[in-house]
Amino acid sequence: MKIKNNVSLRNLEPHTVLGLIICEGIAPQTCIGGEMTITSLHRLKGPGSLHPYGYAVDFVIEGATRKECVNILPVMRNKLGGEYDLIFHNAGTGWHFHLEYDPR
Repeated sequence: MKIKNNVSLRNLEPHTVLGLIICEGIAPQTCIGGEMTITSLHRLKGPGSLHPYGYAVDFVIEGATRKECVNILPVMRNKLGGEYDLIFHNAGTGWHFHLEYDPR
């Protein structure tokens, strides 16, 4: 796992770290390429965003196709359990995973 330049680790919460470790353990086994790159952690975002509080993170899997990412999504969700939300979407910065710890 690597962190993109200029990504702030401020306010990073242990629950978020655990989620990243779980996802990182799955990515190389199921995708070509496989190295995870954290592209966004702490940032100011709109109302309801968990990024400013350290409970949300965006990442990509280097070398993985969009199809591989869509296929790995349910595997990661299953391993993460019900207190995490994980989506794969194209929001502003291109296709990426958005992981958040949100035990509602």
